[in-house]
Amino acid sequence: MKSILTYTALIAVTACAEVSTTPDPITQAVSGRTLVAGDSRLTAGANGTLIGTLATGDTLSGTWRISGGKWCRTLTLPARFAGPEVCQDAALADGQLVIVGSNGSHTTYVIE
Repeated sequence: MKSILTYTALIAVTACAEVSTTPDPITQAVSGRTLVAGDSRLTAGANGTLIGTLATGDTLSGTWRISGGKWCRTLTLPARFAGPEVCQDAALADGQLVIVGSNGSHTTYVIE
């Protein structure tokens, strides 16, 4: 009985380890890449940093992650966007990242 419980526990631990190490497809697609939408260029660093320039000329800085199919970002610059983490629906489509804003508008980024 003891060996069955040990084997079952080992299977459960292995299954959890496999799930947690499988990268999200969106994370795989954008990590370490540049995202371009019009004149906005953002770099989603493999270490979770987010830097770039917006079409307005503002410098953007912060962090990013994917959680449950959502693009989550915490910005420090520009100051008007700085604050707590914001998570928005995200999807991959034809080599592009589509993010749905809180107002329902879509921003499509070409992944370079």
